[in-house]
Amino acid sequence: MLKPGTKLLQLRSKKGYTQDYVADILGIEQSAYSRLESDKMQPNSELLPELAKLYGISILDLFPDEERQYVNISQYSDQSFSAFHVYQDSQQVMEKLVQAKDVVIALLRSQIATLEEENKRLKECL
Repeated sequence: MLKPGTKLLQLRSKKGYTQDYVADILGIEQSAYSRLESDKMQPNSELLPELAKLYGISILDLFPDEERQYVNISQYSDQSFSAFHVYQDSQQVMEKLVQAKDVVIALLRSQIATLEEENKRLKECL
């Protein structure tokens, strides 16, 4: 699995572009593009179509395979995307799901303990 930044580095190297050249085309600072390649920054929804166009690839090709399920591209033309939504931080989504699961498990354990106590109390009454 290639990290997104590594993918960008490989694409840029394959084309023979410098970071300065790519940054200029994208309208960003070279230091910002460097952060993209080092995975210290993620491209926003405005940069993604520009990167894909520059490198002649699909936007989906910019994402690791396991993250493509979180990408939803609904209409686009050569000029722009009319509807584009990316769940860039799938790790946070997964962490929230795990936290929610943990809360539910704790609640269920508490309910089980309450039911066991009630069951014990009822048995004593018999």
